Amino acid sequence: MPVNYVSVTVATEAITKATEKLCTIVLFIILAIIILAKNSAALPTNDDRYFSLYS
Repeated sequence: MPVNYVSVTVATEAITKATEKLCTIVLFIILAIIILAKNSAALPTNDDRYFSLYS
């Protein structure tokens, strides 16, 4: 029994650490997508200004 309990606690700790890492990675991915979306949304206006200046 004690060995099983220890292995279960170690497994749960490993799972919680893995889920925390996964959550942080997902958060970073979401932030990167938001930043890229904002940049891509801002780019057409800059291109329009550029083309209007040099057309």
